[in-house]
Amino acid sequence: MNFHNIVAIIKKEVRGGIKDPLFLTVFIVPLLFTLIFQLVFGRLWVQKTVIAIFQEGGGSRIVQEFEQNDAIRIIELLSIDAVYTEVKDKKVDVGVIFPENLEDKLKNAEKVILKVYINGESLAKNRTIAGTAIASALRNLSPNSPSVNFEEIQIGEEKSLNLIQQALPIIVLVAILFGTFMLSSTFLVKEKEKRTLSALLVTPLSISELLFAYGLLSVTLSLFMALVILFLNVGFNLPIIILIPLILGSIFGVELGLMLGIFAKDMATIFAAIKSLGIFLYAPAIVLIFPNWPQWIAKIFPTYYIIYPVFRISIFRDSFSKVSLDLAILLGLVVLFFALLVPLVKRLKINQ
Repeated sequence: MNFHNIVAIIKKEVRGGIKDPLFLTVFIVPLLFTLIFQLVFGRLWVQKTVIAIFQEGGGSRIVQEFEQNDAIRIIELLSIDAVYTEVKDKKVDVGVIFPENLEDKLKNAEKVILKVYINGESLAKNRTIAGTAIASALRNLSPNSPSVNFEEIQIGEEKSLNLIQQALPIIVLVAILFGTFMLSSTFLVKEKEKRTLSALLVTPLSISELLFAYGLLSVTLSLFMALVILFLNVGFNLPIIILIPLILGSIFGVELGLMLGIFAKDMATIFAAIKSLGIFLYAPAIVLIFPNWPQWIAKIFPTYYIIYPVFRISIFRDSFSKVSLDLAILLGLVVLFFALLVPLVKRLKINQ
């Protein structure tokens, strides 16, 4: 496989794609979905994480440390009861009580016990930001690694998902499938319609290089757009393991798209197939939007194993172990469909 041939094909498609409305829909449609949902149900950029603090005895530099963190907003209060009230009234995300002689305890490597009040309705990402900010401030005040125990008290029940979070699966799935399933299939069919596929294969370019270039470009674009959608809706503090279902899902979408492109004769066939398969592809995301529906229905569809891990990791901060089975099934689907794609590619080469 020649790297220069692959790069040349990618450059050709990108140059042509800038003027192609279908290519641009990969960027426009997911952003349009996000904009509509955010305008109707939420805000694109939420306020900073708010932390209420009280220092027993005062005199600590902890406030100055917090003020240097641009990701949070601090409210300094005069009593423990005031902190509790702020959290109870849902005016702040987290309330923290710092003990007397905090800096001396940190310098002497004594164990510090922090009482932390958590607003049950605060977003998971805000809690994460608050925890990171507290840990960072304590590290800056301590000459060594601080020994801290967090005594967490949740005030109020955890809030059910808002409409933006419920809609996230379908928006991310749109970003992945538009960039892979639709784009990779249209790349191939357009070459067929222009009758340039045979001409390309007469050159030193192989069919494997051509399809790999289409697939690589599609995966890159869909991965980029999926991350943009997640950043806009969830924030930038995403666990790195979010890349696993996004990459595997993008590869799976490309495999489906190339299969469709091999069988389809023209763009009309592509659009008809996309319409027919739409409910099949997006059904899991629709089921996830309605948690009262039987969730086992979603597991019937292959795309469930793309979007469910993304949903759980981004919204609930699930660890790898909690979604490992779904990721293993997704990997199995990728391998299975690759095995099905190989003979189809050979047949395409023979027919050309």
